[in-house]
Amino acid sequence: MRMRKKYKMPKIKAAHIKQFENGVERLNKLLAKIQEYEPNANYYLAADNFNLLKGESHAADFEGTEQQENVVASVWMPNSGGGDW
Repeated sequence: MRMRKKYKMPKIKAAHIKQFENGVERLNKLLAKIQEYEPNANYYLAADNFNLLKGESHAADFEGTEQQENVVASVWMPNSGGGDW
């Protein structure tokens, strides 16, 4: 029988988890304010870039064409990856 290697998972401090959650909550509140005058605004994470968009990130066409013209702000977010699981 083959044994699985056990990895020690680093523990993230509860205070840091709370700060992370609060930061995301603030972003969501800001987006809601922006959506009051730009209803299609949203954000999109792509390849370590966190983007604020004025519309959809991809077209509803068959290919899902990128709509990079909708980016109004882009911030480098290292170690974020982007994409799907």
